[in-house]
Amino acid sequence: MNAIINAADKDFYTAATLSENDIPSDDSLNSPRYTLNAILLPALMRAYSSHVRSIAQATTVRAALVALIYLDDHGKMPDTLEALTPAYLPALPRDPFTPDGFLCYRVDDGQAVFYSVGTNKKDDGGTETQPGKGIFQSGDILFRLSLNKSNGNI
Repeated sequence: MNAIINAADKDFYTAATLSENDIPSDDSLNSPRYTLNAILLPALMRAYSSHVRSIAQATTVRAALVALIYLDDHGKMPDTLEALTPAYLPALPRDPFTPDGFLCYRVDDGQAVFYSVGTNKKDDGGTETQPGKGIFQSGDILFRLSLNKSNGNI
């Protein structure tokens, strides 16, 4: 329990990426007195990780919506997310899984892709989780907008 309490005092990135393996193993946790903690700690860690994934998903959707407003105003998608600040966003959208990092964005193959590097903390280039692998092993958290190739409009 102390590991979770200590993680709350750290920066968001450190707390968001704390895994069950980072919780120190203590023989006292194996005593009958701490049985409930031993059962609940992994569930709390998964719930917290799910919460951070939801924040990343919401951030990608927000960036996509702001880019649509930019598209409406300028007739094309922004070249970078920096083009959205400060007129459309007060600051660049942060990626909760990278310490000082921001959301990634690209336009190609008739799609605008907004993504977070996800729980594996690696930039997989805006690819979704691979079939057969869990969300903690591969893939990014992304939101795609289909675009008309001829003029960049939806």
